[in-house]
Amino acid sequence: GVACDIIRKVARALHAAYTATGAEGSSLHILHRDIKPGNICITCRGSVKVLDFGIARGEFEEREALTQSVAFGSLDYMAPERFEFVCLHEGDVYSLGSTFFELLAGQRFGRASPSADRHEARIAAGIDVLAEVNPDVGDEALQLLRDMLACDAGDRPCAREVERRALALVRTAG
Repeated sequence: GVACDIIRKVARALHAAYTATGAEGSSLHILHRDIKPGNICITCRGSVKVLDFGIARGEFEEREALTQSVAFGSLDYMAPERFEFVCLHEGDVYSLGSTFFELLAGQRFGRASPSADRHEARIAAGIDVLAEVNPDVGDEALQLLRDMLACDAGDRPCAREVERRALALVRTAG
């Protein structure tokens, strides 16, 4: 339940950043691009904060700096499409999925593969490890994890959907 609540709150922050609007009302589409455990802070009161928007990217003119490179980020948490220099909102969801795996398994998921077959094999192996080290993880949490880690960005849920599904998991966890 605690892991799901952390993921839920980070997903809410990612959704807020992506759907934030500028002064003219247009969406800013802010991508964090480096979601990982080290960029998530849990305060002593249980609030969850997303840190370090240093390599974030957005779609607005008045920004102070222009980050054009997509090669930034932490390799063990980068979505498969990032290796092909594609930055999407779903890439942050993938990174959050990798973080979710780490919260549940106590170890890193590891580097993604742009090859769908190799990536699916990595997910299957990760689920096997997770079942061994944390057998109490339910089927719904495992399905959310699989969906967040999907090789194809189009198969991943958006951050709002992750938030919704994680909340349902928190509620069933008691």
